[in-house]
Amino acid sequence: MDDSTRPKAVQKLDEMVFEVGYPSEWPEWCKMEGLREDTFFANYQKSEECRAEKHRKKLYEKVDSTRMCSLAT
Repeated sequence: MDDSTRPKAVQKLDEMVFEVGYPSEWPEWCKMEGLREDTFFANYQKSEECRAEKHRKKLYEKVDSTRMCSLAT
């Protein structure tokens, strides 16, 4: 590596986030109040409302490079 590009590469490496297996900070989900064992559809509907709310909020947030991502989130 050239001496002129080495500092840029070191800076880029220092900015990278290395997390393996689980995030250092767990995501905060919406409050799932009012769930009951005997109402599957109502519980599912509430969980979908929370998921949709979470995704709507993400539209206006700055990208967080420390957040673990997967297809489910």
